[in-house]
Amino acid sequence: AGIMADALVWEMAEMEQLAQIRDLAVAEGDVCLLRAVDHILADEAAHREFLRDALGILASLDPASVDDALVQIAAAHEAPRMAEELRAYVGLAS
Repeated sequence: AGIMADALVWEMAEMEQLAQIRDLAVAEGDVCLLRAVDHILADEAAHREFLRDALGILASLDPASVDDALVQIAAAHEAPRMAEELRAYVGLAS
């Protein structure tokens, strides 16, 4: 669960960075970059959803293990508040 949780955090950060690039492409009128970023964002969204669903399945079997993994990953990223966001995204009650 820990590896999946870390990958989920990575995907979420990647999407934030790509959203910034997308905003720049729009501001500059760069249609080619905009189209490329939109394709990449769609792919990243699929990865994020897969990881969320996989963690949700694991949580249905062992919620404490997944919860612990989310807390540890948030702490490793020095963002303890992120644990609540991840719990909500995965479907774990706080």
